Amino acid sequence: MSLHPDARHTLIYELVRVIRPLSGVAWEPVGDLLAEFLAEIPLLHRGQGVKGNPQGYTIDSYSAEGDVAAQYGTADNYFDDLKKPAMDYDHVRRLLPMAKKIYLLSSQQATAAEFTAVTAWRDQVWESDGIVLDVYDARRLAEHIADVVIEDEAAYDTLAGHLEPLRQLRDLYASTNNIPSLPSGVVVRAEVEDAVVAALNAHGIAFISGLSGDGKSVTALSVAHQLQDQFAWPIWTTELSVSDVKDLGAVDVARRGMGINLEAMLRSRQCLLVLDDLQSKSSIEQVLEQIRDARFVDARVIVTSQQFIKTPFTVVMPPMSLAAARQLLEYQAERCPDTAFAAIMSAVGGHPMALRLLNGLARDGAEWADVAAEVSRVGELTVPERAQRLVDVVLSHRRAVLERALALFAWCRSPRVHSGFFRSAIGTDAARTLQRYGLVTGDEPDTLRLHDLIWSSLPALTPALTIPVNDLENALDAYVRSLANSEARAMLVKHLARVHKSLLWDILHSGNWRYGHLYASLQSGVPRDVTASMLPSAIELANTVAADGDAFGARAACELAEALVRLQKGTLDAPAVTDAELLAPFDSLLASAFVPAEEKVYVRHHRARALKLLGRHEEAVADLEGLLASVEPDEGPPVVRLLLARTLTELPRGVCVPDGGDRARELLLGLLREARDEPGRVSMPATLAAAELLRRHAAGVDLATTLPEFIGLLEPLIMSAARRGLPFGPLAFGALAKVWRSVDRDSFWRVFDALPAPSLTDVTHANERTAWAEVYENAAEHDPARREANLTQALTFFAAADNPYGQGHAARLETQLGRPGDAVLRLRAVLEKQIGANDHAWTLRHLANAELALDLITEARSTARDACERLPEGSAYGDDFQRWRASILE
Repeated sequence: MSLHPDARHTLIYELVRVIRPLSGVAWEPVGDLLAEFLAEIPLLHRGQGVKGNPQGYTIDSYSAEGDVAAQYGTADNYFDDLKKPAMDYDHVRRLLPMAKKIYLLSSQQATAAEFTAVTAWRDQVWESDGIVLDVYDARRLAEHIADVVIEDEAAYDTLAGHLEPLRQLRDLYASTNNIPSLPSGVVVRAEVEDAVVAALNAHGIAFISGLSGDGKSVTALSVAHQLQDQFAWPIWTTELSVSDVKDLGAVDVARRGMGINLEAMLRSRQCLLVLDDLQSKSSIEQVLEQIRDARFVDARVIVTSQQFIKTPFTVVMPPMSLAAARQLLEYQAERCPDTAFAAIMSAVGGHPMALRLLNGLARDGAEWADVAAEVSRVGELTVPERAQRLVDVVLSHRRAVLERALALFAWCRSPRVHSGFFRSAIGTDAARTLQRYGLVTGDEPDTLRLHDLIWSSLPALTPALTIPVNDLENALDAYVRSLANSEARAMLVKHLARVHKSLLWDILHSGNWRYGHLYASLQSGVPRDVTASMLPSAIELANTVAADGDAFGARAACELAEALVRLQKGTLDAPAVTDAELLAPFDSLLASAFVPAEEKVYVRHHRARALKLLGRHEEAVADLEGLLASVEPDEGPPVVRLLLARTLTELPRGVCVPDGGDRARELLLGLLREARDEPGRVSMPATLAAAELLRRHAAGVDLATTLPEFIGLLEPLIMSAARRGLPFGPLAFGALAKVWRSVDRDSFWRVFDALPAPSLTDVTHANERTAWAEVYENAAEHDPARREANLTQALTFFAAADNPYGQGHAARLETQLGRPGDAVLRLRAVLEKQIGANDHAWTLRHLANAELALDLITEARSTARDACERLPEGSAYGDDFQRWRASILE
């Protein structure tokens, strides 16, 4: 997981804060895992004998050979002097005299002076005893976790169960990196990678072509890792299907529901874009030329595909050389005898996928002679047929190990499975087994994807895979329940729901669903073809939960009831339903004597959301205020306070809540100050949503004086959220950008360069589109080379804001971009509508400027006169309008 420096600093601070209080049973599992990771070998821990049998032992961790040991300390004054570390060292030496490497791990933080003394003592131990001694305090452990441990997904997940900041990082920042990690055992093919880099340097684009399994993706991945530090935006996508470059306008890169406009990024950002296994619905040569022509001078594009076209930037994957093939074949395995190696190469050639499969057999204990005998049977087949046959051999010989893992993919009906669910249902060892055999390939964050050859082999396996449907359905239900226990972890449910959307809705429609299936299904949104009549009955479910008191069932019932409210507000084939009927499920849960009190907070929160959806804003406000008063009068749950603030700032015209603006301002500023002063108390989504709401006029916040107080808080959060495909960051910055640039120009550009180009289809509200338009217009003045591209983006967002303000500014930009005729047509269309006097005056002003650009001097002067006459009396812009009109008359 690659962390932004600010995010890394925050994580280390949070880890130290939670490590220091750990002791006893809370500290030991953390120490056990970290000791193993530091030693890079499996260790036995206190309570186990050398063979793993339970027995008393007084060294915390040690290797089976006895040459490595670790001891943990938690005393408050551990580093006050060297007495306690020295006692632990002597303790290990006495009980395990053969130890040659000793780790001392403390949950306490050493001062700089104390750690200098520790370092000197450590060197002295090496000189006097020949022992490699390594001492870690809380700070050094936190740094090791942030820099090293989080690269190991299995270790990270285990440790995240004990350290909350890691769990929040996994849950909130779900995707781990824009470029996936390189798989283990990768063999560098320098000549191919050099050819790709040369194509990028010469043409800005490289097209890697070859057969399935011949190393295209690994080569692209390796080159991307070489180059990614040179680019502000390294981006990896898999299996995009396009007809032309415009199809890159809304790509869910991180599969988290937020579209990124990759076309706009190509035109205006310093990005490295990898389009792995690009699927073209038209001529791929035409698509590549469009991508090449759209590319910003500092952008680079790598495309991989099984199709072949001859271009100046095509790199065809060759077979592996003998030396590279041997290196891959023997990765973490015994040396292959020359005779067996010759037989293997004669049968499969230098096909990387085939070699990885054979390496998996050898690493699992197969004799090289047996491996050579297996492959000799496929020597007469074509290269793809050989690879396919080898897949069959590997799968058939390892059915006992792979059956459950492959059955999960088959049940999901997808080569892509959410990695957290996979580990929960099948186990971490199974994931490592798939990787060891080379059966999975690099993909988007938090997913495992079977290689195409493996996936295509599953239906033909004999005997067919046994799929334990009931067990897997139960496992999915249990996994969703485990994630939904906290607001933060619910982010992972949303990702799971998007990866397995079809599966979840199929289970729901089958009628054999559990609460977890229902809850997750609703997190990805109700599909457009689903109506209320096709969903379970919310009142029946609520009544069932009210009778049995299932806490998670109450959450699922709330999500269903709210989804039905949203559907009933749209166009349905179902008869009209009253508000009372829509609210009845919530009321049933609240009236239950069995639903836990803490879950009723969740129910009341969602009932208030339903009231807001039904347009009953005053009732929603009253209920939320009552909820806050009942649970925690001074603060209350952040999500409840956020919903109350949002409701108050989004009151429709004609609805007035006394002192609503003051209350909204109090809530929003309170949330932001709490997030700044007490890290971890307010989730990242809630913090950024509160920041976004600051721009609402109803909140009554003077952004010019208030925003500087929170820039230090918001900047790293926005960057982290944006880079990980979460929408909260870009929306917050879009709301604040105009003022942000005026109060802190340097910070504005740092954030702007860290943001993806948003997809127009994902920014749905007019005010959000206007905010993004202002972001791009401000950015246009920053870099002359990107000025036209950024102004074009600003125009796109202004034009999509269906109001006179947006249309007027769209016309203004069309005039700036040399298209005044388009501006005139746009503005005349606005004037044909019923608009207010102020909007009318500004529209006429933009029209006069467009007419002036067309050399229609007489018309421009007449329009300018009309604009001044239309401006409401007493307007603050009166003098400005008169000066503007005078400039036209001159």
